[in-house]
Amino acid sequence: MSRLKTFVLSPTRVSYLRRAAAICGMGLAMLTMSTQVLAAVAPVSVSGNKVLFGGQVGSISGASMFWSNTGWGGDKYYNAQAVSWLKTDWKANLVRAAMGVNDTGGYLSDVSNKTRAMAVIDGAIANNMYVIIDFHSHVAHQYQAQSIAFFQEMATKYGNTNNIIYEIYNEPLQVSWSSVIKPYAVEVIKAIRAIDPDNLIIVGTPTWSQDVDVAALDPIVGYGNIAYTLHFYAGTHKQSLRDKAATALSRGIPLFVTEWGSTDASGDGAVNVTETNAWVAFMKANNISNANWSIVDKAEGSAALVAGASATGGWTQLTASGALAKSITQGWPAITGVVSSVAASSQVATSRSSTATSAGNQTSITIQAEAYTAMSGIQTETTQDTGGGSNVGYTDTGDWMSYAAVNLPCSGTYTVEYRVASGTSGGKITLQQSSGSPVYGAVTVAGTGGWQNWTTVSHDVTLPAGNQSFAIAVTQGGWNLNWFRLTPKCGVGASSTAASGTPPSSTPSSLSSVRSSVAPSSSGVTSSAGTGLGNWQLSATDSYLNFVTTKNANTIEVQKFDTLSGSLSNAGLATLVVNLASVNTANTLRDQRLRDLFFETGLFPTATATFNLDTSVLSAIAVGQSATVDLAGTLDLHGVTGLLSTRVLVQKLSSTRVLVQSVAPVIVRSADYNLSAGVEALRAAVGITSVSGIAPVDFALVFNAQ
Repeated sequence: MSRLKTFVLSPTRVSYLRRAAAICGMGLAMLTMSTQVLAAVAPVSVSGNKVLFGGQVGSISGASMFWSNTGWGGDKYYNAQAVSWLKTDWKANLVRAAMGVNDTGGYLSDVSNKTRAMAVIDGAIANNMYVIIDFHSHVAHQYQAQSIAFFQEMATKYGNTNNIIYEIYNEPLQVSWSSVIKPYAVEVIKAIRAIDPDNLIIVGTPTWSQDVDVAALDPIVGYGNIAYTLHFYAGTHKQSLRDKAATALSRGIPLFVTEWGSTDASGDGAVNVTETNAWVAFMKANNISNANWSIVDKAEGSAALVAGASATGGWTQLTASGALAKSITQGWPAITGVVSSVAASSQVATSRSSTATSAGNQTSITIQAEAYTAMSGIQTETTQDTGGGSNVGYTDTGDWMSYAAVNLPCSGTYTVEYRVASGTSGGKITLQQSSGSPVYGAVTVAGTGGWQNWTTVSHDVTLPAGNQSFAIAVTQGGWNLNWFRLTPKCGVGASSTAASGTPPSSTPSSLSSVRSSVAPSSSGVTSSAGTGLGNWQLSATDSYLNFVTTKNANTIEVQKFDTLSGSLSNAGLATLVVNLASVNTANTLRDQRLRDLFFETGLFPTATATFNLDTSVLSAIAVGQSATVDLAGTLDLHGVTGLLSTRVLVQKLSSTRVLVQSVAPVIVRSADYNLSAGVEALRAAVGITSVSGIAPVDFALVFNAQ
């Protein structure tokens, strides 16, 4: 207990106390009362392909020290005064201690490198900055034991602060990710996590930390809060490397640019302003944090300081590279409340665990046919057929398909939708009270041409508030009912309660979490006023939907669809329609096989996802700001409807543009949508060993106000 009291009294020990409290089972309220002084920087975490600061989407910018090696010229800048100057003059929130390891004058032969690194770390903590502790080597895997010992020491000394970021491998050479870099990383991560369970760890990637797309094919699992290193030098690395980075993001891994230069990859040469600006735009658009190379007065293009620059700051003259880096860092967008000059209560960790949207907070009330007997207040009443297959309630003329007890939030207009299938004759479906009177309205629709050819029809009705019992009556024809939905146009955002409960085990678990890639740019947006929700249409040119396929166990490819459409209603109902025939794998024959053998686009031309956005959340977001929300809805694919549950980032790009972007991968399983036969048909047609029936999906949807 004596050590625990020491941490209570120390502002830099609060994160350690949080961990100790969690282990001991102490509640957050008790912890808050015990910590009178709070950490001055927010914790860093990972969500999907984003690195978050204090739970907020954003990024930070700063500078990297030059190699710490004794006698290399950068060692004299490893002091608290130089770090303080970066904070006050450059407005840097990040500094990187690039501790040389195995090269001449490095840590393995001269332990003073560690002392220098610790001077930078202490200076960063004192100045409320984040600090990257970098094991600066091109062959770190050859020194795994030394790396583990070093990071164990750093984690023990500094792991109780939010400031610390571990970079365990600077720039691997052209070696295998899966057989060389990853095994090394896992062992070092294991050692760190035994001491420090939650500070960010960054892992180097092959080819001088450029092959992030390769690492994304086989990411590290079993440990949380992991990001991957991306390095670029603008004079050499241009759009092709940005494309690799975008691919890695689309595959779901978070990136951190721990080192970048405006010159050639050699570290020398002239500054390339155009490509540097392109990289800055890319990093801002994707919320990628970064540190510029480097703080040294060496005679090379990437050095920030002129020859003879003071070792302790006060730099009034900079090189062309240094001046550009300083202006970029000074102008980097701030994240509110993440870094403070004084301790702030907002830095106390709060739970951000996902909570499923309860029925009482849903904007729309969706009643799933397959869940009738499992959901309280919903019953099935049929006088003839009860079959029709999974997800289906079937009935003929004169029958009630079902009735449901629902608590409506307001009196007024509602849109009622039905997802149905029929033969060729068509007919009429009516919404009425379960007693048969009153009848609220009806819709007539042509037959769908088959009992598995689904369509969605709708009409508006006027309904009273409060507890109501509804019946779906068939007044003409015979129908399969998959679900029906009530969406209020009155009192948007008010609480509504549908019959609730747990769907049966046969409910597809198809869509869980999704990861995203490049978000559309919001440059030029200056308004900060919030805007209420109106009617919006999907911008097909600004939106995308990707999916990942795996064959022969380890051949992974990213595919996409070229044609998307959709809308976002004033009640918060978002719809995305995917033209399955527009599948694009960059191979014409493969596209045709997917259309004919897998999706069967002649019978099932589209896939439709529908989900509900809380309009009060969207209305509260100011232009340029975002919120992360949980969504519930459905996916209609190949004649089957699965429940959709995912987490998205909602960002108001302007008063007339809204972005809805996945933050963790949605996993679609072919078996849930009667597509297993299609998987086997693909495998047989290509003549390969295996095709995975599981596909991660990611998306970014931009809606424009109409």
